[in-house]
Amino acid sequence: MTDEETAAPRWLRILQALVLALGAVHAIFFTYAVVQRFHYPIELEWMSGGVLEHVDRVSRGEPIYVAPSASFIPFLYPPLYYWVSALFAKAMTVQAACRLVSVIATLVTAVLTHRAARKLGATPFWALCAPALFFGAYSLSGFWYDLERSDLLMMAMLTGGLVLALGRQALAPTAIAGALVGGAFFAKQPASIFFLAAIGGLVVAKSYRRAAAFAAGGLALLVPGVALLSAKTDGWFWFYCVKMPASHGIDPKLITVFFIGDAMKAFAIAGATTFALVVFGKQVVRALRAREALEDDDAIFGAMLAAAAFTSATSRLHVGGFLNVLIFWTTFGSIAFAVVGSRLAKLHRATEGVVVVAALLQLAHFLYDPGDAAPDERRVLDQKLVEDRIRELEKKGEVIVHGRGHLTVPRHYHSIALIDVMRGGLPIPADLVKGLEDRKYAAFVIDEFGELTLEGIVGKRSEFFDVVTRNYFIAQELDDRERPPLVGWIAHPSWILRPRQTPLTGATTAALDRRQKIEMGLAEMRMRAVQAGARKADDGDDVEAMAAAIDAEGTNASSRP
Repeated sequence: MTDEETAAPRWLRILQALVLALGAVHAIFFTYAVVQRFHYPIELEWMSGGVLEHVDRVSRGEPIYVAPSASFIPFLYPPLYYWVSALFAKAMTVQAACRLVSVIATLVTAVLTHRAARKLGATPFWALCAPALFFGAYSLSGFWYDLERSDLLMMAMLTGGLVLALGRQALAPTAIAGALVGGAFFAKQPASIFFLAAIGGLVVAKSYRRAAAFAAGGLALLVPGVALLSAKTDGWFWFYCVKMPASHGIDPKLITVFFIGDAMKAFAIAGATTFALVVFGKQVVRALRAREALEDDDAIFGAMLAAAAFTSATSRLHVGGFLNVLIFWTTFGSIAFAVVGSRLAKLHRATEGVVVVAALLQLAHFLYDPGDAAPDERRVLDQKLVEDRIRELEKKGEVIVHGRGHLTVPRHYHSIALIDVMRGGLPIPADLVKGLEDRKYAAFVIDEFGELTLEGIVGKRSEFFDVVTRNYFIAQELDDRERPPLVGWIAHPSWILRPRQTPLTGATTAALDRRQKIEMGLAEMRMRAVQAGARKADDGDDVEAMAAAIDAEGTNASSRP
């Protein structure tokens, strides 16, 4: 600690010790969750299996960015995370490799938040607040850090670029920093906003040579990388990773989700972010009016903090934007809190005390039951029950599990990937439509019926509903006591659809809706009876005929005078 910190009154030192202790508790909770997740290697999030399939394809030497088909549709993410995970998978299972990449990236990011805060002038205590808040935000961001996802790899690259750019005037490290930040696009696309922001910050600071070096470093990777990937994939990389993300609409009704809901939960980080951005905004205005110079370090960090807040806010406003997008903001916001706290602490002891208390309250507010983030034997059993049921269904032929394409043999697309390509303007893959119309699949298993209508996502009823419902009936509902994935979207395999003996060719959408509801009712009634021990589970082969009879009786009754 500095002499100034050592000379702090006892009450303040006690508060500081409590802050660091709570930060350590959050780090321990994170470690516990990671260990438990490795101990129980189940799917933690509904897209996890799809990510593993991408890494498997890289390991097998198969392309990722291909035309959509019933067998595979890529997610809308760039390939860097898949490539790195495939390298690790040479020495371990694919799932372990993917998680290890995320864990390493998380630890690197935590260290870099501390290093960035120190470079920006934070004292030792305040610099330690940055990783403390970063680990604290694990719960706020949906327990996402160590999942089979690319978010933390991107954050490690962004914070690495920030640290490399701070405190240096030389062009070579600036160019390398630009390469890290620009290259982070290949982990996840929002990195491009940070790249442009950092260049803009240096331009405003009139550090034109460094801005050019930073831009050159990033563009040296971005331009040839995007061009090569697009050329080698016949343009599919561009479609999936550039065009499709741009098609995700923003719902203005979600504005309160970030600016009120999320901000209130991360009140200390939100306050520090606001304070830092207001100060930065004033510095920018003065620099543009040539009233005072803007330091390079302030320009780079201020611009990247603004990019972080903007990216998280707009991503949260996207239809389907989940808690993980808060990681952009909370990571840079944790650094901002450390820097702001350190600077405010110099004003007065009382001011310092208020900010320390804010840190303490924030970390206390972030506390959670670590068991909420950790799987257990029951979840392993739940997953095995679903897998065993799929194996049983496959004895009768090929099966599609709409939200878990990797569970089947052969494997199939993931539902969110299909939704994304449809949202991007492509039709349902022709081989999938033909397979459904020919009733090729022995079963079609879905998580929820919104995956067929898609009205809440694409803004209109999808033709996919008609294609499926005309040719497949709801035969069975899986036991709804089986829990959904531990984190993320709550959907899990729930409804088993089987080929119709009599396709509903020519039926209106209203008629299809009515038949679906009758079949759902019958399937759920039987599931409840099985749960109560009143009957044994069966395949529901007679549900189609029963639903048709009920439908006909209801139609006849409504037509009588």
